[in-house]
Amino acid sequence: MQLNDGAVCVEKIAVVLLLRNNQAYLPYLFDTLQAVETKYDCIFQYYIYENDSTDNTADMCRQFIATRKGMMWNEVLKSSFENNGTAFIRINRIAKARNRLLELSRDYITQCDWCLFIDSDIMFKPETLFEMFSCQPKARNIVMMTCTTLELMPTRQQDNIQYVTESHYYDTFAYVRLDDVMPYPMCCHSLCQNAECVTLRKKDMWHETTSEFDEVRSAWAGFVLIDSAAFQNTTVMWKAIRMAGGESLCEHLYLCDSLRCTTGKNIVKLNNVRIYRLPGL
Repeated sequence: MQLNDGAVCVEKIAVVLLLRNNQAYLPYLFDTLQAVETKYDCIFQYYIYENDSTDNTADMCRQFIATRKGMMWNEVLKSSFENNGTAFIRINRIAKARNRLLELSRDYITQCDWCLFIDSDIMFKPETLFEMFSCQPKARNIVMMTCTTLELMPTRQQDNIQYVTESHYYDTFAYVRLDDVMPYPMCCHSLCQNAECVTLRKKDMWHETTSEFDEVRSAWAGFVLIDSAAFQNTTVMWKAIRMAGGESLCEHLYLCDSLRCTTGKNIVKLNNVRIYRLPGL
């Protein structure tokens, strides 16, 4: 199958992975990527930055990339980013790790047509790439596309009924509308069953659109396509933005702003392309 971005047929995609202690997710991720390789008439090149894992992540990555085009870097970058949170020190460390990967891979990924950034715990179909490029980004002045990624939540008990919440948007922290409204902590998915989101939604604080895609200021949902040419400008990077009380805005906000400012192009969240984030394994 041929991929077309609205201007030309896509010939080469850089798959970019930042990993640390992800061995539980890698078998599924690598199996799906192999299925992607066989589905499309396109060259996939892998650029993996493995940051001082204490499990088998590094060995699994070496085995995967050994028979493929691309490169792997295995470093001990003093920027561990375990646990969740919005503390500036954590977000700053994540941004440094992402920028280190970009620094190492820039000369290679800018030779590709598009860059695909994937979080290790994302569940997607091989068809997802075709669905994303159906947006025809080059014809619509789009530099970056992210899917609508929904959280697969563990089964829980409520009112003696067990159910699985699978409609909470992942990464609400990175999502900012074009009018600068940030719905965090509520997500941008109107059917979300997360208790906090339901409560806030009842206050009419947010309404999901029904369009094919929403143009946004910032978004990042674990499965993102970026026009590789944008990275020829070295000012395009991630950066933590310090706030009061030691907190930080998401590092993706700075990246998205730099993409929009340097290219004059748009960033969109694709509402009809839905994938899932796996629960912790």
